[in-house]
Amino acid sequence: MSLIKCPYCGTKYSDSYDECPFCDEEEEQPLRANRRPPQQRQQRRGGSGRELLSPILVIILVLLLALLGYLLFGGNDSSSATTDSDEPTVEETVEPDTMPEIDPEPEVEVEAPVTSVDLDLEDFTLNAGETWSIVASGGSGEYTWTSDDATVATVSNTGIVSAVGGGNTVITATDGFTSQECIVRVKGTAVSSSTTSTTTSTSGNLSLSHSDVTVSVGESFGMYVSGTSASATFATANSNVASVSASGTVTGVASGSTTITATVDGQSLTCVVRVS
Repeated sequence: MSLIKCPYCGTKYSDSYDECPFCDEEEEQPLRANRRPPQQRQQRRGGSGRELLSPILVIILVLLLALLGYLLFGGNDSSSATTDSDEPTVEETVEPDTMPEIDPEPEVEVEAPVTSVDLDLEDFTLNAGETWSIVASGGSGEYTWTSDDATVATVSNTGIVSAVGGGNTVITATDGFTSQECIVRVKGTAVSSSTTSTTTSTSGNLSLSHSDVTVSVGESFGMYVSGTSASATFATANSNVASVSASGTVTGVASGSTTITATVDGQSLTCVVRVS
């Protein structure tokens, strides 16, 4: 028996073997005669490993890029979504003490009526003891009635005027926004705010120098009775609006209306004084 040196692996084996028993038997070759030398086989094996390694590296690289993209984008979205979902709502965080105060219901402003108050009479005469109804219109429809001198005439809350005593007075109707006045002249026993002695006159028709005068505050004018030589007694219904001296000098005191009465020979003559 002789030994044969394997041209592939370089190992000597018995010539009883047709092929080298020490060569790689797992590698299938169709023809052993076409086997390459060991150095070439090793190079082929190394090349095959590199060819298999390249796809694996590509797959690993793709996976790493996918993971990086998920961490950069997908992770932020999920974290922001989590943050948004965990963030409490305004209703949950507002304490009762910090709730804004609710303003009370605003006051309703009453608008002034389009029209002003109007009366069906501006000036009329009554005898003491008589009554007359003044009709008001316009404004808001709710009127308040007043009389400047209740000793001359009074007025009810519906506008009914009752003559009390001789003299003149002003009846006023107002709706809180506008007002209107009416002069009431009452014939009969005069009721004045001052008393002085009167003198008698022999004859003649009496008349007062003024019947309706408008003056400013502080302005004065003289008033006298004609038709008699007797001295007249002058009185004012409201000294807070206008004053009158014993000689008949009238002076405006404050805005408003009043009446000046001159009494002579048992007769009373009146003048309406308006102070602006």
